[in-house]
Amino acid sequence: MKYIYNFKHRNAEGNKDMNDILGSKGANLAEMCNLGICTPCGFTLIPEASKFFVSNSFQSNEKFEFNLQFDKSLKRIESITKTSLASEKNPCLLSIRSGAKYSMPGMMDTILNLGLNDTIIDNLIKKTNAPYFIYDCYRRFIQTYGIVVLGIDGELFEEKLDNLEKFTIEELKNLCVEFKQIIRDQNKRLPANGHEQLREAIKAVYKSYSSDRAIKYRQENNLSEDLGTAVTVQAMVYGNKNENSLTGVIFSRDCLTGMNFITGEYLIKAQGDDLVGGIITPNPLSLYSSKDIAKKIGYSEKERLSKLLSYEEINPSLFRTISEISKMLEKHYQEVQDIEFTVEDGKLWILQTRAARKTNRANLVISKSLFIEGIISEEEFLKRTSHLKLEKVAQYNFKNSEEKQARLLGTGLAASSGLATGQIVFDSEEAIDRTDSILVREQTDTHDLEGILASKGVLTASGGTTSHAALICRGVNLCCIVGAKLNINYAAKEVLIGNRKFKEGDWISLDGDSGEIFEGKVPIH
Repeated sequence: MKYIYNFKHRNAEGNKDMNDILGSKGANLAEMCNLGICTPCGFTLIPEASKFFVSNSFQSNEKFEFNLQFDKSLKRIESITKTSLASEKNPCLLSIRSGAKYSMPGMMDTILNLGLNDTIIDNLIKKTNAPYFIYDCYRRFIQTYGIVVLGIDGELFEEKLDNLEKFTIEELKNLCVEFKQIIRDQNKRLPANGHEQLREAIKAVYKSYSSDRAIKYRQENNLSEDLGTAVTVQAMVYGNKNENSLTGVIFSRDCLTGMNFITGEYLIKAQGDDLVGGIITPNPLSLYSSKDIAKKIGYSEKERLSKLLSYEEINPSLFRTISEISKMLEKHYQEVQDIEFTVEDGKLWILQTRAARKTNRANLVISKSLFIEGIISEEEFLKRTSHLKLEKVAQYNFKNSEEKQARLLGTGLAASSGLATGQIVFDSEEAIDRTDSILVREQTDTHDLEGILASKGVLTASGGTTSHAALICRGVNLCCIVGAKLNINYAAKEVLIGNRKFKEGDWISLDGDSGEIFEGKVPIH
């Protein structure tokens, strides 16, 4: 039986129609490779291969065959990248990602920078003369491995990060030491052997399919429990390497309004987890997005250029290349695309493409446009839109007279359209207990899923329109504003919005189309 499918530039053992076998991520990676799109090489383990890592329900001859395929596929990556997972001087560094048939953004685990250890770190610093970059990768790996593979409470690592105002080389180095001590204090072990790291990481990613949050997500979205997940192992590329490197997400159309404009976000000297995690508020990718956000916030052109400079303005040529790829994939898949990419020292790598999550209103507008442009048939247009009822696509507004009386508290990034009025809560448990709640957080993560689904709306202090909160809310058409100017005191259960202080239980209203935040209950019409 074939358990592993390999892929590299212009040569992949799969295609977009193999979602059942490769999962959506693996199938789309194979498709992009065959289309000639520059994607890091790797291999995808099918869902059935989980038995070699999790359940151990296999025959000895099956294990033998799997190991042959696994070793051959790993050697293939090493050959292409001219590295070795066993080498201390020229290591093969890998990413391990989940990929079920149906996309479940943020619900399952990812491990980046795998293959590092103390000796390799010292050698890479001497080789690259880039200690900041190397220590940054190592502290990320130790933290993620500790949480995902070893099951250590992430708060223990976050406390160390919160104590730092800025990262210097020495502070990053010390973080690595402190993170390793956290692991030892929990009576856990971080293996130095890259092969052991890889096997344990794959096991953890397979197991994340059965996590409480993933099960809850499938239940909410009526997805089958029996499909399992594939796991993709890929050569690392680095958006945090230097000032000429970045991580980003591009949408081939505006998924809030449905307008035919490129949108997305980017972070310079960062990795993909920084975008999804919402810890840092990114900058808009396109000039269209930059000007749209600036208009909603009320920035002058000078403020826009200093605070919301688009990547289109920084590097027009590379932005044009990414845009052309997004439009080519949109036409190929006949659907608006959500594409993750990395630029490593000026070189573009496409890491993933998938059908974008969009609001109901955007779905109607986009489907109509794709039909008019001849990308989809009339039959397909009706299939995509016939289930949409008027109340799902109508644009509601706060009543103007009441809106004028209500005090505008501030404006964030409109991440998912709609209106919401509710009582402020600061944790998911409280959101579940209340009938009308607005979940207010610094940023959300996978543990907040139930609280998000129980809320009328979500408001976060950081993150952008590609953050965890934004993706989940758009998927369920829930009002969401991110990257707002909030000062949250979790201990006191208070938040400062603008210059006004609010306590848990106070009422606020959110406009997910404009990004505006209002005091009190504002009637809707």
